[in-house]
Amino acid sequence: MSAPPLKTGRMAGWKAVLGLTLSFVLVGICVWFVLKDANTLSRLANTNPLGIGIASLCMIAFLWSNGLVLNEMLRAWNVSLKPLTSFSLSVVTNAGNTFLPLSAGMGLRALYLRKTLGVPLPAFLGALAGIYIVNFLVVFATGFVMLALLRANGSALSHWLLVAFGIATSGLAFVAFAPLVAPRFANKGLKRLSVLMPGSVAKRFFNIFTSWQALLADKRAVGTIALYSILNVALSSGLLWGSFSALGESLSMESALFLSVMNSLAIFLKITPGNLGVNEVLLLAAGSTLSLDPGLVALAAGISRAVQYGTMLFLLPFGLVFLFGAGWKASLAEASHSMRKNAFATNTGESDMTPSLGSPPSESHRKALHGKEYAEAFEAKQDPQRIGRILERLSIPEGGQILDVGCGNALALEWLETLTPNRIGGYTGVDFSEELLAFALARQKALGAQHARFFQGSLKELLSKFGASWVDLAFAFDVSEHVADDEWLEACRDVRKALKPGGEFVLHTPNAGFFLEQMKARNFIVRQFPEHIAVRDAKQNLALLKEAGFSQVTIQILPHYNVLRYVHPLTKLPGLGRLFEARLLLTATA
Repeated sequence: MSAPPLKTGRMAGWKAVLGLTLSFVLVGICVWFVLKDANTLSRLANTNPLGIGIASLCMIAFLWSNGLVLNEMLRAWNVSLKPLTSFSLSVVTNAGNTFLPLSAGMGLRALYLRKTLGVPLPAFLGALAGIYIVNFLVVFATGFVMLALLRANGSALSHWLLVAFGIATSGLAFVAFAPLVAPRFANKGLKRLSVLMPGSVAKRFFNIFTSWQALLADKRAVGTIALYSILNVALSSGLLWGSFSALGESLSMESALFLSVMNSLAIFLKITPGNLGVNEVLLLAAGSTLSLDPGLVALAAGISRAVQYGTMLFLLPFGLVFLFGAGWKASLAEASHSMRKNAFATNTGESDMTPSLGSPPSESHRKALHGKEYAEAFEAKQDPQRIGRILERLSIPEGGQILDVGCGNALALEWLETLTPNRIGGYTGVDFSEELLAFALARQKALGAQHARFFQGSLKELLSKFGASWVDLAFAFDVSEHVADDEWLEACRDVRKALKPGGEFVLHTPNAGFFLEQMKARNFIVRQFPEHIAVRDAKQNLALLKEAGFSQVTIQILPHYNVLRYVHPLTKLPGLGRLFEARLLLTATA
């Protein structure tokens, strides 16, 4: 039976649901303000494209400036990135933080720097902490100055707001520069604070603090980062000014800067995906202190959000290609060198030589890769729902015979028995691993599946025992990447022999063209699983199935099963969409 989900997984799931719900509510509030006044919504019909253009240019410049901040930080390790590399890394980081959960962009940046430049993770986090301190010091100081100017110009702003920004600015200045002015006092306070922390956390905290001190001790770096932070605040205000200008509303410099400061503070309230709704509500609150029309502020905030999303989505494919390869064609060419040749018969009768992996591993090596440790880990981490999402796409024949190729621990049987009871006539699972089949037999017993049977050995041995043309549906889920081409070609031929005329063979496998698989192929940031010796793309899988004798093959592109499923919409991008095609589902008819 399926294992209960981990507690941490449930907490993460609830956080995601609450975040999405809150985002929906906050966005709904903004939409309500817009729809409340028909005159506000009518402004969209007369949108000024010049304002949109200014906002877009400010967003591009903001991403470029973020890249320059990163380059300045790297001076601590006597390294630097090329301008286009730092810009591309800024684009990918900001897009990852915006569109993916858990601030995935920041993690990717840390891994990229560690892999390419050897920047240690704790030191990077420390330097990043120093940058944030300097950045928010600039933000609060800018807010304090703008509030003072607005009050001096007669705006009816609460003096308590000015006091709050003054206190925040003073507090951040003390935190930022205490290690420089009074290092002994700062270290003593840090040691007292660390008493409250677990040992491992305290050690990381000290590493971060040390790196933070090292960065802040570099006066040139602090000054340059402060200047870039001022530039970023100015560019953010330009983004908002352009968004209001697109609606025919002219903001003063002080008002645009104050709104920009309030928008920047949303990072402290990172409780919704991409802060969707949080930024907008903060802008509504800030706009109310400036006596701006709430509907207008909400509409301008929506335009600002659309400009940010549009700019990042437009630049993201170029950033990914620039960082992870010298273009799409070069990436494919390099990936193909790891594969061995196989013939693919085209409609014209010509052969297109498809690449493949080298010599298959020995029998003993393969059994070692898929031994007891692998079987136990596989049983612990897999769940029937993942297999079920694939099986739900198939037409399960009523009363038909099912062949599960590389059945492993028989998770497919659990799904079939749980969600489609008494639907199938028989189930046969075949696998070479004795350890995995032990879990399969235990699962069969727990399910009480009397019509299920398992066979340890090869498909050829299975055919010699049970004969040909008795299977209605065969499938192999995440199996083919574990088998070299010659051996997999023979397996496909044996499956075809086992199928009845018109029977289907369904293959689910990772796609070698997916950007993550290309990174694994180069051992860049992530490593390939040692058991995955032959990850293929759609063309290579199609070639093997055609050569095995299957006359009709259809291919579906599926999203990844983990957090990377959120990049699946990018498959629609022209030309570069193939980089985001994560999984393949091929259906071959006998």
